[in-house]
Amino acid sequence: MAYRHNDTLHKHQVRAKRLRKVVFAFSTVVALAMIFVTVDWVIGQLSTSNTVVSRENKSSVQSANASVYRTEYFQFQAPQSWVAVSSESTADRFVYVKNNGNLVTQKFAVMINRPETNREADFNLTRVVPIQIGEKGEFERTGDVSSHCNDSFPKDGNRDPRRIVHDEISFVCNPDSQQYNINVGIRDGSEQITATMKNGKVITLFLVYSDLTAYPATGDLYKIVESFSVL
Repeated sequence: MAYRHNDTLHKHQVRAKRLRKVVFAFSTVVALAMIFVTVDWVIGQLSTSNTVVSRENKSSVQSANASVYRTEYFQFQAPQSWVAVSSESTADRFVYVKNNGNLVTQKFAVMINRPETNREADFNLTRVVPIQIGEKGEFERTGDVSSHCNDSFPKDGNRDPRRIVHDEISFVCNPDSQQYNINVGIRDGSEQITATMKNGKVITLFLVYSDLTAYPATGDLYKIVESFSVL
């Protein structure tokens, strides 16, 4: 009887030992799984935090890259990639360009007290954007860039550039030009913008924006116009 008792006890001990091994292995797997999940969650939180910081830094850098371009007559704000072109500028003509490497992609020209005969001839204007002038001389954009002025051009067979009213603004339209030249004008008025400077002097401004790329768009025009003011 003692033999059988010892044999039974031995079998119970073996089973208990196996059970402990199974429980230990299962506990180890569960613990490792919990550690993996915890580490993955922490990494995810850190990744999300880093993404937010990166976006905030990018936004602040973009804001810091804007510059104010000023003359005795006016000022406006645009990205620092814009530069004044001294070779094309004079005492009453101011030309600015935006470069992509060695390629000029956008151009903005401002003429002061420009003779009407020049306004009729120098630019192949195809579009217009309306503005009004606030009490402090600041420009306020009152609409988006128009369609091509050919949409309003008379259908009388004469395709020579001439003065028409397009999008409620009078300017000289070149109906066959494919250039993306946008004139800044006064709605119910013309491309001649009359403004009074802070010293009381009255001037006229003529502003043209051009996109010179293969797929033109408004680019930085809205930023420039909405920050433009007479001094």
